[in-house]
Amino acid sequence: MPDFLAYYITALRKDLNAYSDARLKQYGLTDGLFYYIIYIGKNPGCSLSETARFLKADNGHVTRCIGKLEQLGYAVRTRDTADHRHYHLTLTAQGETIFKELHTLLYDWDQAVCKNLSDIQREQLLELLRLVTDSREDRKEGSEPCTRP
Repeated sequence: MPDFLAYYITALRKDLNAYSDARLKQYGLTDGLFYYIIYIGKNPGCSLSETARFLKADNGHVTRCIGKLEQLGYAVRTRDTADHRHYHLTLTAQGETIFKELHTLLYDWDQAVCKNLSDIQREQLLELLRLVTDSREDRKEGSEPCTRP
């Protein structure tokens, strides 16, 4: 099993979830909502569809998640003045505070899991992961995953 990228991705995802779980719970957040806070914090004024595209989620799911963040007092939907069908997303002051803490949490976790890598190795790892991710985004819907030659 360790010959597969999926094994390492799963192990890292479980480790991040364990690392972040206690901090997320104190704010009433789940690991899924975590990424919405990060995305909106880095992209204030983004739309629901931009958020859906980036997080690879359907619009209905994004709408429900944003509704939950609004209930918690962390995000606000503002109607676009030119096109009333569109909304822009921003974090509240409380959401901004949580964003900063969660951003620090991600940085700290990255530092912990990459502690045995040099700065160059870390950059190489990130570049390789970008290439792998981009290759998956380029594939057509319904096509088969990459196979070994």
